[in-house]
Amino acid sequence: MSITIGEFQFKMVRFWYRCIPLLSTEKLFRLVCVFSLNWLISFAASANQYPVIIYPISGSSNHYYDIPYSGHFTAVNGINFDASEYYKNQRAEFHVSGFILIFLDENWSTKLDWTFDNGFYSDLYQVDPSFSSNITLVRSYENSKIEVSLQNAFRLGGTLAERACVDTLGRDFHCGTGMPWSDYEGYKLPEDIELTLKLTLDF
Repeated sequence: MSITIGEFQFKMVRFWYRCIPLLSTEKLFRLVCVFSLNWLISFAASANQYPVIIYPISGSSNHYYDIPYSGHFTAVNGINFDASEYYKNQRAEFHVSGFILIFLDENWSTKLDWTFDNGFYSDLYQVDPSFSSNITLVRSYENSKIEVSLQNAFRLGGTLAERACVDTLGRDFHCGTGMPWSDYEGYKLPEDIELTLKLTLDF
């Protein structure tokens, strides 16, 4: 299967239009900057008539991110409770990963390692579907190459929400940890941005 630059850009614009309401102003600004850069790179690749490769490389029938709670916890009085049924996913689990490789010329290229996850939805823990990617700029030489990567560069969607349990006295608590809901600080999906530099030598 092949896809042209124009078709890819159109699909990404439509995807953006659907996902923008899910983003905060800060994240939206960062993503606009990232996609504006790659939009320009795509135009440059098209103008230079170098190929763009879009390829899925793996997939799995499970949620991409770890589920932090099993629903088993010990209350402050030492009694063990099982609330695991409220953390069972109620939608199809799957994620697909791949890459987009854009050749700018004979020496320069950029790669986006992307992952689409279908999300997770249980009674107490929900994660919206998401599309995330790393960005790598590659400079190739005759016997070596240099790669500069921005890990976790952006993520569209992936909004996380949790709900409290209520005990017999009407008090809210967290069924994943057993702690009072007012003391629970919340869980966030991994989103640390990391800049890496890699040098590869061919002998």
